[in-house]
Amino acid sequence: MQRLLSRPYIATIVLWLYCWPASVAAQTTTGSIVGMTTDPSGSLVPGAEVTIQNLGTGLMQVARTGTDGTFIMSSLPSGRYKVTVKKPGFKTLTREAVELAVDQKLRLDVMLDLGEVNETVVVQSATSTLQTESAETGHVIESRRILDLPLLGRNFLNLTSLIPGVVAGAGGNNTNTSVNGQREFANSVVVDGIEITGNRNNDNVVQPSVDAVEEFKAVTSSYAPEFGRAAGGVIAVQIKSGTNDFHGSAYEFLRTNATTARGFFAPDPSQLKQHNFGASLGGPIMRDRTFFFASYEGGRIRDVFSYLDTTVPSQMIRYLPNGSVDLSGLRDPNTGNQIPIFDPDFYNTNFDSEQFPGNIIPADRVSRAGRNILQQLFPAPNRPGLQRMVFKLQRPAALPLEFGNRRLAAGPHSRKGSVQPHLQCRRRRHIYRGPLRRRHPD
Repeated sequence: MQRLLSRPYIATIVLWLYCWPASVAAQTTTGSIVGMTTDPSGSLVPGAEVTIQNLGTGLMQVARTGTDGTFIMSSLPSGRYKVTVKKPGFKTLTREAVELAVDQKLRLDVMLDLGEVNETVVVQSATSTLQTESAETGHVIESRRILDLPLLGRNFLNLTSLIPGVVAGAGGNNTNTSVNGQREFANSVVVDGIEITGNRNNDNVVQPSVDAVEEFKAVTSSYAPEFGRAAGGVIAVQIKSGTNDFHGSAYEFLRTNATTARGFFAPDPSQLKQHNFGASLGGPIMRDRTFFFASYEGGRIRDVFSYLDTTVPSQMIRYLPNGSVDLSGLRDPNTGNQIPIFDPDFYNTNFDSEQFPGNIIPADRVSRAGRNILQQLFPAPNRPGLQRMVFKLQRPAALPLEFGNRRLAAGPHSRKGSVQPHLQCRRRRHIYRGPLRRRHPD
């Protein structure tokens, strides 16, 4: 074990992660830019130098157009890019702020004007939103909509219901999304290219914080071969990345008992108190080279609620001084008739039933442990009538719940590659205490 944890071994792992090529990591969430270069006459321009640079991280790729004037840049993380095309005899063309979404295949054709290479033409027109490089159908929901739209429980996957062909499933797992009529078990969810659904009921075993998600794409049909394991839809989630500028967020959502209503059967106002809180931070470790991003989200719920339960009719039971138990007052509340108590030993001997005289169980036939349980652990009924032929009890209970702690560390990662080692932990602690005679203290 000491040899495995030696410094050279750890240094080798760190170096391997740092130098891991971009083509290996996050293949299912990175995008690509393809295009064709022509001159004013429409003729193809081969051998032009095409440079693509990420405006946030400085990630840069350089390629040359082929004999057919085309170029392709792949394994590009989502973000804003600057595209520069130049060749001797033509003016340099620059496209500013080209938006590339998660798993997008963006078509970007350019036309070079005749002139000196030191002359620059800046194009700021928007790129086409029509998907022409793939037959897949789907929709991208970006960070701004994820943060601004209301989410019950801060589960961003609920936004998939905004996409045509996607509806809620039958509740068989925690993703609960039906795509084009398929069951909720037929979907694939990937985070930065890593499958996060379980292999039994397709549960989503990892859920990043809303503030950690850059954007996600729900592909509903005709998706590419790398998504071939799902019969329903594919949800590709892209986690935020560190950039050359520090960026982050801090938040707390508070729900107090002053704004909650009393339950229909509850005798007291609601005591619900709920907190959702967290923070995220990303930035540079080495500018234009190495970056980090981390987030945390936690939640606390404290509630005192009541529910309809069943109990024994303790008000109809009398414990006599000699140790006998008098059940002569045991009555059916619907008819008022006495409920007879039969001697089990008589039946075992005579195969016939015989009621205890006076409906009183003798002291030598009474279990001391059973009597103590009835006297000390069962509360008296406090509601009229019966529930499933048993006496009713409105029971208070306390529910302290610590839920959904989400820790996510993405980084370090370098602009030379898109490797983003992730560490995520989720802890859910559910403690139930009840019954209570009083409200749970704050």
